[in-house]
Amino acid sequence: MIPHSQNEPPDLQISLISRLTWSELYGLETDETPMLWEGFLPRREIALLAGIGGYGKSTLVRQLAVAIVRGEDEFLTARLHPLHRRVIYVSCEDGPQKTARIMRGLDDVHDNKLVFLFASQFSLQEVLDMMAEEMAQGPVDLIVIDSLGNLFKGEQNSNSSAQEFYKHFAWFSERTCVLFLHHIRKGDHRSAPDQVSVQGAGAFVQRARAVIMLTGNKHSTERYLHMEKENDVSDLYKYNALVLSFDRDRKRYSSTGATKPRQELRSAIEGEDGIGQLFKKGEQELSSKILAGRIMEKHNIKLRAAMDRLRDSGLEQPRHGVYARPKS
Repeated sequence: MIPHSQNEPPDLQISLISRLTWSELYGLETDETPMLWEGFLPRREIALLAGIGGYGKSTLVRQLAVAIVRGEDEFLTARLHPLHRRVIYVSCEDGPQKTARIMRGLDDVHDNKLVFLFASQFSLQEVLDMMAEEMAQGPVDLIVIDSLGNLFKGEQNSNSSAQEFYKHFAWFSERTCVLFLHHIRKGDHRSAPDQVSVQGAGAFVQRARAVIMLTGNKHSTERYLHMEKENDVSDLYKYNALVLSFDRDRKRYSSTGATKPRQELRSAIEGEDGIGQLFKKGEQELSSKILAGRIMEKHNIKLRAAMDRLRDSGLEQPRHGVYARPKS
């Protein structure tokens, strides 16, 4: 692994110190967490972008990478703050030829500061070595791992395996933003953003500094980018999701900067049909206990999370503890 450099910025040198007294800590400057992509990605740390498979996570992040290396001031109306205009994109699925076709359609400007590592045939250690070699060429603003599931070979539901996996990226996350692309559970494909929907062990979410979710109704070109978890990052898009428009032909995202309140996302994503699926034929009213049980079974979540979803569902309550089938 690359040794620590004395030429690294002062705030990074401070973050690498392992021992300080309280007096020394008290004397440190404590500015807000520096951001790479305002409202979404910190300049350093581990971040996770989760969403439905095939909904365009890779497309979104490739666009972001191009914007960073081109030195653009913003991406999808949110400010960018790159320092180096360099990105490493680790592709564990798409090979060179497919990626070349995608990138040609994405932008006619190519840049050597965007480096692709094609990792489908390599072990985790080999990929880490490749990343370290690229970092030795100079600092980068972003490392993308597309996707976590392809590189992680442990037990998906094991917290200890997830934590051990993330440890391999600690050195990198101290120096740049490491963004993992990941999936949500199939049973939650029609649900609003919720970190309990992220596939695998809870540690994948708990260890990440920022957890972003890309969701939307499959019958619509409207998508929602939502900060589901932020630890000392930014809550700019925690309560209001950024509304995106997806061009199916050009495979590109755009945004006017419009937002949608979180409580409105569930009905926008699920639609009445999705909410109505909680009711069986002939049922017009159901108790919260029965509905919560069906939500728990459908999404494999605990009672508290199920009750939260029920409260946000938009279903009418004709009386306390009872919900009515949505009107057609």
